[in-house]
Amino acid sequence: MNTYRLIRATWHVGSRSRFLGGDRQPGEFQAVLTLLAAVAGHPTMAARLLLALQNADGDSWAGFVRRLAPATDDTEPGGLFSGGLDVSSHDFADWENLHRGLEASRTQEMLDDLGTYRRWGPVIARFGFIL
Repeated sequence: MNTYRLIRATWHVGSRSRFLGGDRQPGEFQAVLTLLAAVAGHPTMAARLLLALQNADGDSWAGFVRRLAPATDDTEPGGLFSGGLDVSSHDFADWENLHRGLEASRTQEMLDDLGTYRRWGPVIARFGFIL
């Protein structure tokens, strides 16, 4: 929470701000909190996640998260995972948990603009001490 407060203090967050959202428009704070949670909860995967985000194409967060899916007994891997995302067999379980958490955190009301997540990725990397 302290890191979130530091980030929030550096941005204009007036009542009409994109950061907080409003009038059924999701705020950018959702991207910040989601990425901070991923970095804090899965620090060994954080650099890989943020690098994949930086290089991601497409326009939706939901689509990006789907492309991060590792292969399971029931499913094929997502495009990013099978396309060379560097996750060793040692880190596979942590990546699987990260992906499951990102999937579970999505809601219909959640910000889905991938560009916003991409824009906040470098800020989160800096505050998360990922160089």
